[in-house]
Amino acid sequence: MMRVVFLVVLVGCVVAEPVYKCLSDAIFQRASCSKVRSYMAGTWAEVRRLQLPFPMYGEDDCVVWKVHATAMNENGAEYQLTAESFGIPLMGVSPVVMHVSGNDSDGTCDISMSLDIPKLQIIRHIKNWKITFDDEHQVMVGYVCIDNFVEAEIERGLLYRNMLFMYVQPQLNRIMVNRVRHSLDDIVERLSPEMAGLEEETDAMYKELHKSKCRGF
Repeated sequence: MMRVVFLVVLVGCVVAEPVYKCLSDAIFQRASCSKVRSYMAGTWAEVRRLQLPFPMYGEDDCVVWKVHATAMNENGAEYQLTAESFGIPLMGVSPVVMHVSGNDSDGTCDISMSLDIPKLQIIRHIKNWKITFDDEHQVMVGYVCIDNFVEAEIERGLLYRNMLFMYVQPQLNRIMVNRVRHSLDDIVERLSPEMAGLEEETDAMYKELHKSKCRGF
């Protein structure tokens, strides 16, 4: 029996947060591509996030991503990201492929991710991700702002959609857990005032970033 895979277009499957404009670079404090290449590999727990763009896992799941480089040079890198939740590999979700290409100096830096979620029949390539770290590189935030596609929202001036995920490196002692938690809270406090201003008055989706998906964070 032939298995049919649909290439799902953007319309109808992304439910990320509708906003008036994207987060500013000054507030987000985007890391350079060279820094991303230096610190991306490893194990990252996805502890806080905005509403999921599609139901690839449960809204309250504590998801751990294992990231390893499959190719790297001074101008680019490729990573494979595999996910598990509560110690169990996510079923129906293929490894994510991430590319970090170009250079910051000449404006060619780009971070993109390719997703294949067979259980939802979704294939997606999303460009223009931004990543930032805390000072100790124990906290990582991934953010992307895409064009909105819902006409009713566009008519209200909500021209874009936000996706934002917060990750931490697993910690070995209570002191570091506390320091990382403070770093998470500091980043949320930095982002929240501007994010609140991007939403409609009736929304408060940015408050999701105060809620932990993993115990201790």
